Amino acid sequence: LACSPLMLICDLDGLGEEELGWLRNAEALAVNQDALGIPARRVLQQGTCEAWLKPLADGTAALGLFNRGSQGAELSLHAADVGCLDSPQALRDLWLKQPDGVLAGKRQWWLQPHEGLLYKLG
Repeated sequence: LACSPLMLICDLDGLGEEELGWLRNAEALAVNQDALGIPARRVLQQGTCEAWLKPLADGTAALGLFNRGSQGAELSLHAADVGCLDSPQALRDLWLKQPDGVLAGKRQWWLQPHEGLLYKLG
């Protein structure tokens, strides 16, 4: 089993239900603990925004979108940037635990300062 340890250093008593929910998110944890064990790689950088792709053991992939800047920024991603050439790929928002449309052609996101989005493609 290939997995990476996860360490959290903070006062757990100070966390609210929303933050604790993130830590208990089984879909996001499954990406971190995926049996394939291949790390994510950056596939796109636009200013302060980045897109990272991680292949998963079930044949799908995880897509992380991040704004490392202190101001909001737009990220434009083409399906080809993540290897989606043949058909539209369904996007599942792993933080919200719900579908979020498809990735086909070009899609844009507005990311708040230091915001991170996590999707499963497929």
